Amino acid sequence: MSLVPGLPALRHVLHAGGDAIYQTRLKKQKMLGLFGQKIKPPERPDHVRAWDKLDDDWKTFEEMRMTAIAAMIDRIDQEMGRLVADLKRAGELENTLILFLSDNGACPYDRKRNQRNLDQKLWDPAVKWSDSTGWAWARNAPFRFYKQNQFEGGICTPAIVHWPAGLKTRPGSVVDSPAHIIDVVPTLVEICRAPVPDTWPGRDLRQISGVSLTPIFETGKMKQRPPIHLLFGEDRGLRDGDWKLVSFKGQPWELFNIAEDRTELNDLAAQHPERVRTMAGTWYKMAKDVLHAPKKATKPVGEMVNQANREWSDFNKPYNKVAAHELKFLRKR
Repeated sequence: MSLVPGLPALRHVLHAGGDAIYQTRLKKQKMLGLFGQKIKPPERPDHVRAWDKLDDDWKTFEEMRMTAIAAMIDRIDQEMGRLVADLKRAGELENTLILFLSDNGACPYDRKRNQRNLDQKLWDPAVKWSDSTGWAWARNAPFRFYKQNQFEGGICTPAIVHWPAGLKTRPGSVVDSPAHIIDVVPTLVEICRAPVPDTWPGRDLRQISGVSLTPIFETGKMKQRPPIHLLFGEDRGLRDGDWKLVSFKGQPWELFNIAEDRTELNDLAAQHPERVRTMAGTWYKMAKDVLHAPKKATKPVGEMVNQANREWSDFNKPYNKVAAHELKFLRKR
């Protein structure tokens, strides 16, 4: 009998593999009308091996670590349930603003391959596994790339707002107006009518970035907002209206029209060079004046090399092997 309730049933679901889970997610998204448009999902990328091409040990280990991740998410669900139940008992649920959002992008970084063992127990606190690029691809459906990359797979975060006394939108509405985590503070400031200090002891205050999301709470739409600036390491992005500019690890800018191409399959940079120049100029200006990014983060983009990462899962190796350069990386950590 499992020490963790529900794990056998969960393992049974995951036994179908990443490809099947990916397709199941696409069907559910379509049924919900989640994106408000017909979308074209990308093909499985070459760096993710098809589930039926993995050997049995790889499949078993992939099932184990995805089960662990799913169990942690189930724990979050249970704790959110406890919080909601407590607010109900206190008579405060109707007038409590709950904003729930996931972390950005599924994590593909497979950094602890020297700790893999099929005999390890999912609930053992001494077990330390990294994530799987294959499962990250499935969890990011229908988007491309992952955490740290500024494509939709790295930055599109589902968020739920619950506030019966304050929301004017239809219950269960799906809103696609772009928003950013930096909008949370301006939103709470407006709702709570809280003063924002001009000075603070020991701090050099800068102007709050972001905009209030209250127009979305009232109508479901945001008429206009400043561009959304995105940067992690060498990965860059800028969302301005329906247009999005992206650079993978400092490689050439790519341009997408998100309203027409939600999954970023059609790079329009060659067709709109002037838009690329204008948006890139905005990106550099915001990086300097708003983000105050270091110079090394704002060097010009370079040539196309390879949209890959040495820390992604290498399905060409046995599941429990680690390459020399990867082991060196682990020791540094």
